[in-house]
Amino acid sequence: MRILFALIVAINSYHQDDINDLNGCLNDLDGINSFLEAHCNKEKDLNLKLHKTILKNENATRQAVINEFKMFESAQDNDVCLFYFSGHGAQIDAPKEFWHESDRKLEAIVCHAEKGNDNLLIDKELSFLIANAQKDKEIHFIVITDSCHSGSNTKDNTFKVRSVSPNINTRKVDAYLGRSDYDEIKNDEGKVIGLSVPIGKHLKLAACTNSELAKEKNLGNDRQIQGIFTYSILEVLKSNGYNLSYLNLINKVRIKAQSLTRNQSPQLELISLYPQESNRTFLNGLLEGDKPTFQISYNKEENRWEINVGSIYGIQENDVAVLNDNQQVEIKTVNTTCSILEGIEALNSYDTEKIYDGIVIPKSRKKLNIWFSQDSNENARKTFIEFFKEITSPFIELNPDKDIDYIIRAVEDVFALTHPEGYIPVFSRIKGQDKSEARKFLNIVERIAEWHYILSINNPNSRIKESEIKITLSKVEKPHTQENPDSSEAILIDNEQEDNVFCYYFDENHPKGPWHPPFFRLSITNNSQTRKFWVTALYCGVDYIPDKKGYYTSTAFSITNRFLRKEELNRGHVAKMTDEIHEFNTNRRIEYESIQLSLLDDYFDQGYNEIKDTIKIFISTEEIDSSPFNTDGIPIDVEGVLSEKQAGRPILFKPKLSDWCTFEIPITIVKPRDLGIIDFGQSKSFYGVTIAG
Repeated sequence: MRILFALIVAINSYHQDDINDLNGCLNDLDGINSFLEAHCNKEKDLNLKLHKTILKNENATRQAVINEFKMFESAQDNDVCLFYFSGHGAQIDAPKEFWHESDRKLEAIVCHAEKGNDNLLIDKELSFLIANAQKDKEIHFIVITDSCHSGSNTKDNTFKVRSVSPNINTRKVDAYLGRSDYDEIKNDEGKVIGLSVPIGKHLKLAACTNSELAKEKNLGNDRQIQGIFTYSILEVLKSNGYNLSYLNLINKVRIKAQSLTRNQSPQLELISLYPQESNRTFLNGLLEGDKPTFQISYNKEENRWEINVGSIYGIQENDVAVLNDNQQVEIKTVNTTCSILEGIEALNSYDTEKIYDGIVIPKSRKKLNIWFSQDSNENARKTFIEFFKEITSPFIELNPDKDIDYIIRAVEDVFALTHPEGYIPVFSRIKGQDKSEARKFLNIVERIAEWHYILSINNPNSRIKESEIKITLSKVEKPHTQENPDSSEAILIDNEQEDNVFCYYFDENHPKGPWHPPFFRLSITNNSQTRKFWVTALYCGVDYIPDKKGYYTSTAFSITNRFLRKEELNRGHVAKMTDEIHEFNTNRRIEYESIQLSLLDDYFDQGYNEIKDTIKIFISTEEIDSSPFNTDGIPIDVEGVLSEKQAGRPILFKPKLSDWCTFEIPITIVKPRDLGIIDFGQSKSFYGVTIAG
């Protein structure tokens, strides 16, 4: 049985004049502890053996938390580690060594004070502790914090806020925990311009955004004072079971918390993890949990059922919401991030206190049109058409009389999909041509149709002015000449042009070989004088998935928000796309503002020396969660062309309330082919083309 190592910390009484005591943190601790005791040490439950340490009030000093973190070093591969904190949070000014980060602020949890000692455990120190616990191991690490980081000390008669405004943090960066392990960021002259802290892979469940307040109030049947966030987690788990994915859990928790208070939006953060990790099950970390869905809940204030998805996700009026029991309800009114459901009578039997899962079936969107090549096998064609008539696809149509988006090539005992002008399959061909293979093939094509639809989402009625948003795209100059690509100079690019070409660099004298991938940087500035925005960015196109040894394989039609998941953009603030580089030999993860573009050999070997991707940016006046857009890439085909004709290449498919808008930035990655020197009278053949010297 795997082991769950849990460090549970809660502080009600701080015994400091400048810090208000709290009332519900120990109740939170009791609730979390009871949940773990009830569900661990049982094979039919979480199937985890529980090892826990609890720190309360005066025992929860900064040094005590640091000391108890050593328990996580005992974890082995596939074990689970949980750090839970309920208490005050704070936000402090960052030392200049961290000014390269966007807001020049650091977050901290406020521990119990020791005489003469600092009581803040700063986020950089927590990151170091988590990274240190994971050295040379693959463990599932979760952090849950029921505190806030706004620096406010506001109170009202209903709620108590879990935040303090501490005195200016006087601790020098050299005194930060783990300082000797921080990497130095240097400029072209070798001058240190910042520090980078080791990053440990973990999921973080947070009570609210950085600008919000985490609150506690009288809750539950016994009206105990509890943190709204922790109470919501426990209530959702009680109602839905523990086999929830993190993504579905946080969506339900957010709805529950916002039914209890305003302006508190619980968050899920994936630190140094791919977006797919949000599909793991809560605590035990298995990839066998529920599939990502939308949530349907009853809004008591408005007396209506709602689903937490709206126009910014491409939802339209008359689309249909389908609950897990196949009950169908029509979407009546579409707002930015939620929609109102019609047919309340159909939901009369549903519990208004519960949150239900559902999916959306589109009714009016443009479908992807596919048809067969002239050389397709007639029997395979008939099999596919007969199967297609048995189902109703909301994404695909078969119509030879309309413009064809893709060609089905049912040849050589396979189903393959190509561009109309090409003969290289756009994903790995499906071998066999019976009904089951037709089903597999169509399932993948529907994913491609969804990918195209996401790229087409826009808001023609947006009132956000171009002058309010500044998008800066730059090309990093010769990044291979610097150990840290952020140290290289960058050239601004006009991102409104039809194409932005990034070529590999050629340097025949470089010790790592002659060809080096390009890098880009992208930032988004809020130039509005009156309002803040939420921003997220999707990278759409080819993606590269690493295995545990650090080897990458190419996938197509991927969508990922991992470079800019979600950021609150206040007036004058800047959000940046960032990437994390995993050094497999040291197990260190370093964050960079320079993002590498690649064309890997598995693509290159199929005849591609150029690929076209798109960066799609969403700007909204409401908080937007772009996680529903994340789509795993589809494995590319590595078996070559389907005929002797010259292959085509991938082509760019450009996208023909509260307010929101989108921006699309095309990216072309070019990797030249090195044919060497062709002497006079000699020739070389290359993919059917002969070049003579």
